Amino acid sequence: ISAFLKSLEYPIYFIDYESYLPAIPIFDRYGPYQNIVFQYSLHILEKPGGQLTHTDFLATIPGHEPSSDLVEKMTKDIGKLGSIIVWHKPFEMGRNREMAKLNPQFEKFLTEVNDRIVDLKEVFSQSMYVDAKFKGSASIKKVLPVLVPELSYKNLEINNGADANKQWGKMMSGELDQAAKDEVVKNLLVYCKLDTFAMVKIFD
Repeated sequence: ISAFLKSLEYPIYFIDYESYLPAIPIFDRYGPYQNIVFQYSLHILEKPGGQLTHTDFLATIPGHEPSSDLVEKMTKDIGKLGSIIVWHKPFEMGRNREMAKLNPQFEKFLTEVNDRIVDLKEVFSQSMYVDAKFKGSASIKKVLPVLVPELSYKNLEINNGADANKQWGKMMSGELDQAAKDEVVKNLLVYCKLDTFAMVKIFD
């Protein structure tokens, strides 16, 4: 764990994506069940013991393919130096490669992001830190209540990726009225923000 922590470079960016996987593509250039990244949360730690800041992105315009807007916001939020921490890097790295194909103008940026990604999950999946209370899992939903019991997903209206996927799909289909849409937006932002804040607290 000490070697893992020493490998990190500040500022540290903690990022998490949410995505939608429709059987029938809703945008051009997508295949069946291809992830549409519609949201990210980003916590930024400038230096050890420094101030923690937060920013995010959520696509809310029905019929508008979100990847270019999302990556453009990322280019403003993520600087050229520093480690980028995720939980289960095959997911974020895979989505970055797909978004680079959809948006060649951002290919260099997304490739460089992938080069800087560090997987916090590996501390647990590679048994650097083991606790019987994880019940053999390295899921953040299992690790968080053991290491940071004051944080919980239980009371959130949206508390897992499948619910986030489903609710965003409903919002973008136009089947929700404005009040329901506003509620979904609020709940998605709260859920994704907890994902990255959870990484920050586990890292601490």
